[in-house]
Amino acid sequence: MNQTEDKMMPIKPGQGLDGGSDSEFPWRVVADSINDVIGIQDGNGMLLCINPAVQRISGWPLEEILNQSTIDWVHPDDRFSFSRALASCKNQKENTGTNLECRLRCKSGVYLWAEINVTVVRNEAGEPLWLAFSARNITDRKNFELDLWRSEERFRSLIEKAPAGISIIRDGKILFLSNEGVKIFGYSDAAEILEKPLEALIAPASRPAVLAICEKKTKGPATVSEYDAFGIRKDGTEFCFHGSTVFVDLSDGPAILQFFKDISDRKQTEDALRKSEERLRLVLEGGGDGFFDWNVRTGHTAFSSVYAGMLGYGPEELDPHVRTWENMLHPEDAARVQKTLRDHLDGKTDFYEADMRLRTKSGPYKWIQARGQVFARDDRGNPLRMVGTHTDISKRKQLEEELRAAREDLEKKVAERTVELTETNTAMRVLLNHKESDRLNIEQNVAANVMGKILPHIGRLGNAGLDPNQSAAVRLLEEELREITSPFLKNLKTKYPGFTPQEIQVADLIRGNRTSKEIAGYLGIATKTVDLIRYRIRNKLKINNQKIHLGAYLSTI
Repeated sequence: MNQTEDKMMPIKPGQGLDGGSDSEFPWRVVADSINDVIGIQDGNGMLLCINPAVQRISGWPLEEILNQSTIDWVHPDDRFSFSRALASCKNQKENTGTNLECRLRCKSGVYLWAEINVTVVRNEAGEPLWLAFSARNITDRKNFELDLWRSEERFRSLIEKAPAGISIIRDGKILFLSNEGVKIFGYSDAAEILEKPLEALIAPASRPAVLAICEKKTKGPATVSEYDAFGIRKDGTEFCFHGSTVFVDLSDGPAILQFFKDISDRKQTEDALRKSEERLRLVLEGGGDGFFDWNVRTGHTAFSSVYAGMLGYGPEELDPHVRTWENMLHPEDAARVQKTLRDHLDGKTDFYEADMRLRTKSGPYKWIQARGQVFARDDRGNPLRMVGTHTDISKRKQLEEELRAAREDLEKKVAERTVELTETNTAMRVLLNHKESDRLNIEQNVAANVMGKILPHIGRLGNAGLDPNQSAAVRLLEEELREITSPFLKNLKTKYPGFTPQEIQVADLIRGNRTSKEIAGYLGIATKTVDLIRYRIRNKLKINNQKIHLGAYLSTI
């Protein structure tokens, strides 16, 4: 299939391999029916004969490829290795043949992968006559191998870039360790640890448990087992790692696939947090407060012994779940407390605080004050963990109830006393009003009598021809009487606003049921004058033209 300088005897057209006629070749029927391509080329690489399978596979008609150089159909990148393989075959002392794989061009220009077996046909003297070959289409296999290689490359890249260490264990030995695994265990290269027992990576304290898990995986189903254990680095230091182990059936046999991640920092943080929580718990319980730790996602809740004790339970009697608290909550408090709790879980409040009644082991309810806070949330803000305290506030609530009852009793007594004082004030006000009315009546009567009965007589007495001394004494008496009755006259003016002094005198006498003639005699004026004053009084009182008795009306003022 390649041009050579060897002296190979050519085959003439129509001549068989044994020098006979084509029709004498009994193998031709077989050659024409098989799927593999078989043919013969001479020492110069010219194709002498080939079966019809070549047309079915490559699309080349027989007449176009016979007596053509076979090297022209080989892919340029494969021609060197192709020629070298043929040369090696011809130089073999023993006719063992040569196998090679290369790409051959179809009539359409597409290249197919072929697996070729070449054998030198020699004469009785051992001289090479021809090169007989068979070729099989292996394109599908090659494509599958290429896809597999690409898949393996992607898998290898994924493993090498994985943030966790990965190892493959078979028969207790380390067959593979990823770059991250090499780094975690402190080695510089995987070759330092490969083929060594798994114990080389596990600290003595953790070896029995880890080896037991691996042993179980070789016999059990392909489920993942996770665990925390201590590993040992190349320099002998120990560290904590989280491992995941699963059974896998690889192409070369069953094995254990392990994933592991260094969690030393996390463990140190957890230990520090646990110690801090323990100190906090001791402080709180030393002050008489109960403590709870609630995993919001799972519902698991740890209750301290003080928490349980204040409700009459032993430390192990409370089911470690949030529903335990929910079942003890008083029905009348449930809606209010749950809303307060939900507001805090939703991030609406910074802290959770609520007073509630919880049922004790013996049955009665006890007042508890709960305080707490969510201190761990996921990336979306959903609560993960909440801690808090419970304080017994029964005595405080009892005191508050006593204070409330005392306040209500005091308010009741104050109300009753207020009613009594109001009634007393009312009675006193009525009495005072009566006294004031009596005083005014007395003042008015005095003023009316003085003005209506005394002063008129004094006036007449002053005009009765008295000597100067007697007249002076009468005037002095009149002035003294007027001065004494002047405050009373002010009250009368208040009672009769807009009235003249004379109208006030007449009105007060009318109020005392005096007739016009009697009034005229008292005041020393004419009866007609009294009637005129009566008219003015009715007019000022706006009762003119009304059938109202003037004396009765004045009595109501």
